[in-house]
Amino acid sequence: MLRLNLYTACTAAFCALAYFTGFKVALAVVTLRLTNSPSTVGVVMMASAVLPALLSSWVGRAVDRHGVRPVLNGALTLLVCGGLILWWLPHYTATLFVAAALIGLGFNGYAVGTQKIIGALPASAAQADMPANERRKRNFGTLATGSSLSTFVGPLLAGAGLDHLPASAVFGWLILMPLAAWFLALHWDLTPAPAQLVPVSPPAEARPSRSPLLAPELRPLAVCIAMVTLAADAMNFFSPVIGKLQGLTATQVGSVVSAFAVGSFIVRVTSGLFIARLSEWRYLSLTLFACAALLLLFSQAGSALSMMTLGFLLGAWLGLAQPMTQSLMHQSVPEHRVGEALGARLALVGATQIVCPLVFGLGAQYLGITPTLALVCVVLVACGTYTFRSTQRSGEHGPPASF
Repeated sequence: MLRLNLYTACTAAFCALAYFTGFKVALAVVTLRLTNSPSTVGVVMMASAVLPALLSSWVGRAVDRHGVRPVLNGALTLLVCGGLILWWLPHYTATLFVAAALIGLGFNGYAVGTQKIIGALPASAAQADMPANERRKRNFGTLATGSSLSTFVGPLLAGAGLDHLPASAVFGWLILMPLAAWFLALHWDLTPAPAQLVPVSPPAEARPSRSPLLAPELRPLAVCIAMVTLAADAMNFFSPVIGKLQGLTATQVGSVVSAFAVGSFIVRVTSGLFIARLSEWRYLSLTLFACAALLLLFSQAGSALSMMTLGFLLGAWLGLAQPMTQSLMHQSVPEHRVGEALGARLALVGATQIVCPLVFGLGAQYLGITPTLALVCVVLVACGTYTFRSTQRSGEHGPPASF
């Protein structure tokens, strides 16, 4: 029997994310082989983000009201069913679209449940004397480190499989990863402690009418989440565009994206040496300024080496942003609304990931790459200034929450 602890939770999350990232690579390749239309690939890939953007807040509220177990089971069921559809059924555009929607929603549900579990883990023997805020930052840093590894493993397995096996077989054996996550979670004790229990149906006057991220106290956090996603998406979108203009090979363009992942991985692995001394709000504000400077330089990069270096630095700056935002949510939101806040975060990320490629594409086509990236940098600096001033007025620990 595998007990719930930080490492079993992170291993299960690794399996789920490796499956999701591998599935997205396989889905893009299969769609392109089927239709030979990049626009169709974009529409099918967008399907994996639309339902999460619409329903993640609802999933978060379900975690708060009904517990983590039913949400995890439902999410893993969706992940497996999406893979089974592409294993058993012929590959038509509609089939790919439905499978992408199911797997996108399933992964986001699993992510909400896992993040709530990580944030509520009790202190281990090694963490007995550690403040709760520092413990959460370290735990989410460990989760983010595993996420970095899974973004290597999933696409690598999917790409190698598609080179040697039929596409349906690849989708079939990818299902083993969410099944492994399900097996790991099978015997976890996910019963909340008595102090964490809240009424399932509070009185109507006590029910919150809006998402926690819409509260004035957490608007700077919502801005940071959207801008961090914007910076990462800008890097991923413009890498192949700039690489093509510079005459880079596909391998060199892939190396730029890999350098971003390597930067994130290294800073997450070494975060235990310095994360306790970082203020979350101050770090996130500085990250937006740093991303603006790096993206402006990225628009002027003239070689694969310079692009890889800038990608590495950008990944390093963004590497701790996710655990920082997750830690802040657990600090600022009441226990009975943490799941809702985590769902709202994923909804905001999904909405940003839907809008950004469209805006980037239109900007690059009608304005040019450098002006578009310059506008992105202006937005990052403006939002970084807003976040910095908002948190400075409330002290370095940020605005107090009052729900």
